[in-house]
Amino acid sequence: MRVRMNVQPVGEHDSEPWPETGTELDLPKDQALAFVTCGWAVPLEDFVMEGSVAQVVEWVGEDHGRVRSALKKERAAEKPRASLIKKLEQILP
Repeated sequence: MRVRMNVQPVGEHDSEPWPETGTELDLPKDQALAFVTCGWAVPLEDFVMEGSVAQVVEWVGEDHGRVRSALKKERAAEKPRASLIKKLEQILP
């Protein structure tokens, strides 16, 4: 998954020091999601946080772009969660 780093972690990545803040790089999906979740990186591809209703609502915050992306994904799900859709719709004006 392609991300842009918000921080420069201590240690190594692929036997090299981690790239500087602002660098774009490809990471394994699980590592990229962990970095996005903790704020160390931002995704550079179409991405919507997966997880509980609370986790998704926390991830979208007040970002209307994220809300719309999350609504689109949830409405298209095999079993859309009405509670998540309602909470997301309440964020939009």
